[in-house]
Amino acid sequence: FFVSYDSATLSHNNYQLSGDNYLIQNLQEGIFICALADGMGSGYEAYKLSSETLKMISRITKCTLDFETSLTILNNFFKIKDFEEAYSTLDFVDINLIDGKMNLYKLGSSTTYIIREDKIIPIYNNNLPFGINDLITREEYLLKKDDLIILISDGISPYTGRDAAQRRKGRGGILIYRHSTSRSGLHRLVCGGMPGV
Repeated sequence: FFVSYDSATLSHNNYQLSGDNYLIQNLQEGIFICALADGMGSGYEAYKLSSETLKMISRITKCTLDFETSLTILNNFFKIKDFEEAYSTLDFVDINLIDGKMNLYKLGSSTTYIIREDKIIPIYNNNLPFGINDLITREEYLLKKDDLIILISDGISPYTGRDAAQRRKGRGGILIYRHSTSRSGLHRLVCGGMPGV
């Protein structure tokens, strides 16, 4: 397997910095990882928080620990720092490019979508943001050729749905997706109105 990707970012209320950041890396042994973090609030402080979260993830994923253990360690670290009363949501994806297995960890994040041919599979968040709860859950999926994976922050969520134009004013966010030969599913998701969004 191989993965190609793209992203789009919009800051909240014309801030120069967005509170949302992402990390994409190709690791050794055919592992591809992608992480999307959304810092609490907006502007520089939110940017700093999400950026710090991703820097720590980048460092710890280069260790020999498995990803679930690594995320649990970081989650406990953020719990210790809870006196700052600041948190970051997180989507973390690791894809094995040999067998096509994808693991997805969601911590307080917006709905993720897998578009497969004409089907749209929503993956909902059931966890609190980083550093608030002990629970780290993993969902496993077997990817197929030309699957389209869409990670969005809460600032992008108002862009989906039939009344998107009324809800999106002043919002920010980030969208990451895998390139596909057909964009019809992506267009429907962003412009056409999806249930549960």
